[in-house]
Amino acid sequence: MHRVLLIVFGIAVVIRLLNLATLPTDPATLLQEDASLYWAGAAVFVDHGSFSIVTEKGLIPHTERVPGYMLFLAAVRAVFGDSLFAALIVQSLIDGLTCVLTAWMAAQLSQRLALPTGLLAALWPNLVIHSGTILSESQFLFLFTAMLAAASRFLQGGAPRWAAAAGLALGLAILTRPIAQLLPVLMAPAALLLPLRHGRGVGAAILATLLFLACATAPLLPLLQRNYDRFDALALTSQSGTHLVGWVAPLVRRAADGTPRGDGARELKAAALKRIAAEGRTFEEMNDFEQSRAFAQIGLEALGRYPVSAIVKAWMNGAAINLAAPAVAIDVRVRALPHPSFDATQGGSLLQQVTNFLTQTSAAYLLIMGSGIVLSFLFLGLQAYGGVVLVRSTPWVAVFALLCIGYFLAVNGPVGSPKYRLPFEPILIVLTAIALTSIADRIRRGARRTQG
Repeated sequence: MHRVLLIVFGIAVVIRLLNLATLPTDPATLLQEDASLYWAGAAVFVDHGSFSIVTEKGLIPHTERVPGYMLFLAAVRAVFGDSLFAALIVQSLIDGLTCVLTAWMAAQLSQRLALPTGLLAALWPNLVIHSGTILSESQFLFLFTAMLAAASRFLQGGAPRWAAAAGLALGLAILTRPIAQLLPVLMAPAALLLPLRHGRGVGAAILATLLFLACATAPLLPLLQRNYDRFDALALTSQSGTHLVGWVAPLVRRAADGTPRGDGARELKAAALKRIAAEGRTFEEMNDFEQSRAFAQIGLEALGRYPVSAIVKAWMNGAAINLAAPAVAIDVRVRALPHPSFDATQGGSLLQQVTNFLTQTSAAYLLIMGSGIVLSFLFLGLQAYGGVVLVRSTPWVAVFALLCIGYFLAVNGPVGSPKYRLPFEPILIVLTAIALTSIADRIRRGARRTQG
């Protein structure tokens, strides 16, 4: 088993280093969008030792993100200097460990699944692509996969120590990306019930639950305390209002009447600023969490104006994109090819939007995306088949896997991108390995019957 895991790690790291060797080397490309925010935040950690933003008035608390990934980058910068590629190399090594954890998780179901799962993880495009970006997704995935692996062990025997390990990994993952922040509460009933199911008694069940919750919340307490003391807000970030106004409500509107997301977002932001002004305040004098609450109020009111059917349609559109969008769509090399913005492409339905988008793209981009879409649907079919096999063989594990996928599809809602699939990619990889192994077994059995 150790040899298999070592092979998986070696292959995964080589592939990720080859990926880095073909990436553009200029900082302007590597630090697009949120990457520049994380890199600058890491510099503040190195220079000032605090989770802050440098302004003309001095340091102010950083509230838009959680600090986990910036701490990682700060550690890399402290050791290797301001080298983006050094950070990406370290990140590639960590992603290799993610592949190892995925293989180890599969081995808990069957030892023969370890190698095919590990090889799939080593080659999996979404993992490879994100390991080469200065974004929090890859580090989050490592921590979240550690949680999944520990939770899988806990499912097998109900031992409290594995509940504690799962809780700690989950807490650190939330400190890297807060998208999983509801999971400690949602998973607590399982921490209580599973030891009872395995006959460990009430004491072990209570201990497992307390350990899980304590370990999951401990990494978050300093940030929560800071935000409560400084801003009277018991929240990890000030992103919720901006997310509602900028993405969720406009995407529901687009599902209802076809209005482009950007147009809807601008209108909602203008409405929020108008209301703030009518209350005799200015946006600039409000702290980040007050701004978030003002935006959230406008966003929720906007959602209330649309029928349930539009909300369901928007969520289904988001789920379809998150499940089926090919990972190559977010690769910087592919994004450099001539093509329009998918988000800005108009269409009365998701299918029409996709059609309009594809008809405006270059031939090279169309060929790559078309191939990616075909492969995505092929693998979705394999994963569905693997899910059926898992339900029949290990129902409890299958339920946990499907609930995890459902959680992220529900939380992401109408916002779609291959990166939002990343948290449950390890589960999809295991399901793919199960399907391929089962199909191979069927072929071998058929060949033996034919020979006999």
